[in-house]
Amino acid sequence: MHPALTHAISVRLGGRVAARCAALHPVVVHAALWTMTLLPAAAGASVGALYGVSAASIGRAGQSAATPEGDATTFHNVAALASTDGSVRLGFVTALHAIALDARCSGPTCIAARRPAPTQSLSAGWAGKVHRRVGLGVTFSTPAGELVRISAPDPRRPHLPTLEGPADQFALFAGLGARVLPWLELGVGAQVRARIASAVQLDLDPINRTVDRADVQIHLGPTFSAVAGLRIHGPSATMVAVSWHQRAGVPYDIPAQLGLDGVGAVHLRLAQVAHTTPHTLQFAVAWRGPTIELEAGLRWALWARVQGLGPDLSSDVRGGLIDGVGLGRVADIDAPASAWVPTLRDTVSPGVSVRWTARPSLILRGGWRFRPSPFPPATATAAMLDSDAHVVAGGLSLHIAAWELGVGGQVWLWRRRATRSGPIAEHGGTTVVGSADLSRHF
Repeated sequence: MHPALTHAISVRLGGRVAARCAALHPVVVHAALWTMTLLPAAAGASVGALYGVSAASIGRAGQSAATPEGDATTFHNVAALASTDGSVRLGFVTALHAIALDARCSGPTCIAARRPAPTQSLSAGWAGKVHRRVGLGVTFSTPAGELVRISAPDPRRPHLPTLEGPADQFALFAGLGARVLPWLELGVGAQVRARIASAVQLDLDPINRTVDRADVQIHLGPTFSAVAGLRIHGPSATMVAVSWHQRAGVPYDIPAQLGLDGVGAVHLRLAQVAHTTPHTLQFAVAWRGPTIELEAGLRWALWARVQGLGPDLSSDVRGGLIDGVGLGRVADIDAPASAWVPTLRDTVSPGVSVRWTARPSLILRGGWRFRPSPFPPATATAAMLDSDAHVVAGGLSLHIAAWELGVGGQVWLWRRRATRSGPIAEHGGTTVVGSADLSRHF
């Protein structure tokens, strides 16, 4: 459990009562406190939004809205599914982070900074024609080695919101693309993520040291957001493309009730939309020659319209002895999400990419993108450490009969950035991304 949250809840319960309850039934009490204090990272784009879906798109720095490849078309621009050849793919993505955090202070009084764990994600997908003018596609990514990992970064403790949590979420994209005119392709689809809901109710009798009731319910369901795109085929092998992703995230709502017989009851509620990605528009132009494709584009992320990245936290202590002595409102807390996270700003991210068929069996790729930060400089009360980054990418594919082995990589060069206050004075560093895919074309 996060130490700050553990302390906060133990204070709300009262040290003596909490200690007796823990001794009374430690497994039930601690399980309930764990459940009540799980806070997923608030802002953290998915692996696809941050790096790219496949080795091909990762090797092009994610800049492939006009000329996507394979099932990754479902993510980058569903309209292009109308022209995508049939394929099935299985892939793996990993990212290692070397972030330097220069402390403003020294000694045991400094707050330890969180450093992101390596990212590891599995992905798979399928795309194919169902009609000569219509194509379908499905692609998804999921954490490698674990089904769910939920972290609890206190906004006042230094942490890296962009790099913490991108692989800790299941994300599925499904779409349909159609060529409605000889020069126009349109596409629609949906993104599917998880929705978490739970409820905890404990009734304890501290006098008789018994648990009268222990109900825990956890529900995992889907949540949907829309994607859409268009692609225009112009003269001289040129293309213009637009792709849109609706805001998406992983909502959760955790109400909890701890009743103490004869003393009162503690009602807690935590709610948040975690792993949020904003409304995003991509604009791209491309030229496709006999052996080379060139693309340039802009990615507009509407972060300023995202509200409530932090958790909504409330507590209500009432009933029995607590109301009898007039303390029913003393321990009540109402901390809305706006109290935790600063206002973000919209970002515009330019990028370029190239795809060169060097030989019939060899394809080379490269790309560059500039990723501006939506976060303001960190402070002592909003210690989100984030900065602008240049992304340099490259990759290749080998074709053997109907099989394709692809690899792609990126180097993120995070600009050094000074904070306004807090224990970290400056931060910056490097992220190295690697990916590998095995595809079969049909």
